[in-house]
Amino acid sequence: MAKMYIKSVDFDGEQEADILVSDGKYEILCYALPYSAGDKEKDFTLSAFMSENVMRALKNEYSAEKTDGYYGYKLTGRLFDLKNRLVAVGGIVIELENNIPKDIAENEFVEFEVGRIDWMVIDAL
Repeated sequence: MAKMYIKSVDFDGEQEADILVSDGKYEILCYALPYSAGDKEKDFTLSAFMSENVMRALKNEYSAEKTDGYYGYKLTGRLFDLKNRLVAVGGIVIELENNIPKDIAENEFVEFEVGRIDWMVIDAL
């Protein structure tokens, strides 16, 4: 599985940035606050903000589809860490903010919608 990386950054010069994260196949536009110019080289994590409709996927296939919101997506990925609510969409790892329904087991594919994916530097956590 490919590792996620920053494909591009649109930095406002203050504290906010739009960051396009990719694994070479899938791309997700993320929001970063705070962000500074040197952050692109640091390790980071992604967190789903306003995630909803978490359910077992009908197909065991990864997908990342834009929705109407600027940062909104409908995502399908593998729930590889149930305890920490970590889902992989290809090589892009996202932490869900909500609890996973009890009928979904680790390593199953799930689909969900997010209003935004937040990008954060790991050492800032």
